[in-house]
Amino acid sequence: MFKSMTELRFSNEDFRSSIGVPLHRTSDSISTVPQYPPIRPRVLVVEFRDEVYAGLKAVLEEHNCRVTRAEVGADVAGSIIQCSPDLVLVNESMPDESGWLVTCKLQFTCLRLPVWLYVVRCPQPTATLNEFSGVSRVIEYGGVLLQLVQRVRQDLVEWLAKVRELRADH
Repeated sequence: MFKSMTELRFSNEDFRSSIGVPLHRTSDSISTVPQYPPIRPRVLVVEFRDEVYAGLKAVLEEHNCRVTRAEVGADVAGSIIQCSPDLVLVNESMPDESGWLVTCKLQFTCLRLPVWLYVVRCPQPTATLNEFSGVSRVIEYGGVLLQLVQRVRQDLVEWLAKVRELRADH
């Protein structure tokens, strides 16, 4: 496979040049532990309306989240594979399939992601639908974009605190 041991060796400089970032943070400390940037939560937004997506994206980026979009339900599986989200936000009234159906399909995968479904009005009985579909949270916003953005912001702060707590424990 390799002609000699020298092919197996490379320096930190070689590695840095190949990935474009330094391995260690330059500082006055004597620590040799690599310093990594904080992990940014990844969020997949399943939304077909540009103005709603823009509002949600702005809130998510305010909280340092990486945002990916799926414009139709059929794109969700590919987007999940591509971005490996930590959270999925789904519009209940997608043009090609119900947001409830999208979340049910997510349940059939091996992934156990938090899924927030935003709805104009909560259906009855919500508890049964949540249990069946795997929705973690239903956000009722009455069809008003500002209310949706405010409710997502509130829930996001709570969720991010839990995520940071879990990551600190590991």
